Order: sequence, then C-alpha cells, then structure tokens
Amino acid sequence: MVHHKFDGRVPKGFMLVRAFLGGPSYLPWAGEKDETLTNRVFTELRGWLGISGKALFSQIDRYDQALPQYSVGHLQRILRIEERLFRHKGLALAGNWQYGVGIPDCISSGERAADYLVNSISSHQNV
Repeated sequence: MVHHKFDGRVPKGFMLVRAFLGGPSYLPWAGEKDETLTNRVFTELRGWLGISGKALFSQIDRYDQALPQYSVGHLQRILRIEERLFRHKGLALAGNWQYGVGIPDCISSGERAADYLVNSISSHQNV
C-alpha cells in the first residue's frame, strides 16, 4: 500500500493503493473498459485488504509488455543454474533474469555477484 511508503502522502483514515495487473492470466481483462476493470480490481482489493469505503478516484495506465514476468518453474531453473555455477569457481552471474526485474533487485544481484567474486579471489590468495 502506497500510503505506508511516505508519511503525509495520504490524509489520516484514507488509503492509497496501487495495483498492477498483467501476464497470461490477465489477458482476458486487458481489453475491458477502465470502469469495468477498476470495479473488478477494487472488489478484489476490498476483500483482501478489508476496505469498507469507496474509492475516491482511480487511474488506469496501460503498458503492453511493461515488465518481464517469470514463468512457472522459474525459481527451480535459477536454483539448477546456481547449482551448476558452483562447479566453476570464480564465475558469477547477475541480472534481472534471476530474482527480480526491478532496479533494487538488479543492484542486489550485482552486489551479490561482486561479493562472491571478491571473496573467491580473497580465499584463493590465502591458499
């Protein structure tokens, strides 16, 4: 919920909620009118978040293929890749294809790879 992210962004007693839709399971919804889509999403959010009031406003922005989405089984594939990667000391992989497509995820991925390489070089020199 966006209203928790920054103090003072939303008046007391109100919520600011952002919802993202997409992927193969939402393809039938893609062509729906904004009002129909808003009502459908708000109905779901009401149940999940215990919302009792009505939406004061809504905004829909549609972006075709905005973010890549991992398919079912992605984590198992990543774990298999990492298992094989351990056989090649001094090799590290990083990128948005692993554990998240957002900028913070990519930074974390690069930092993990860099830490691994630094530790790998350091332990190799101490032998």
